[in-house]
Amino acid sequence: MKKIILAFYILFFGFSSSFGQTITDTLSIKKTGGKYEFSQKNIKLSLQETKDALKTNEVAYKEFNKAQSNKSLSNICGTAGGFLIGFPLGQALAGGDANWTLVGIGAGLIAVAIPLQSKSGKQYNNAVNLFNDDLKMKDNIIKKEIRMGLNSNGLSVALLF
Repeated sequence: MKKIILAFYILFFGFSSSFGQTITDTLSIKKTGGKYEFSQKNIKLSLQETKDALKTNEVAYKEFNKAQSNKSLSNICGTAGGFLIGFPLGQALAGGDANWTLVGIGAGLIAVAIPLQSKSGKQYNNAVNLFNDDLKMKDNIIKKEIRMGLNSNGLSVALLF
């Protein structure tokens, strides 16, 4: 009786294939309210944790660093531009003489900040995509398949790479 149960068990599960590794370490990125959120295995990651995860892929890591640099520069230009616009406008509203040259410089800084911000978002997405594509490629290389079944000599087990 045990041999019959074992034979049915092998036949039932033997024709299914099993794989040695699945991809669960992929990163995902989502933009919420002007801020990028990164997650891995449905767990939110900080920027530093994301950067640490990307260290295994040099190209994605460099792209992520470029994105951080562009985002920092964009924040600096945007903040300085906002101040240079807001300060003279505050003076004008208070009844003083506004320095309209500062407003123009501030507008120019904001005009520089907007494309930098957009570029950093594209670079963040590109870094995540490079990382995930590399994981998929590694998964295809490492994939193993086990096949079990019956042949003319009896029970067979095959490990396919």
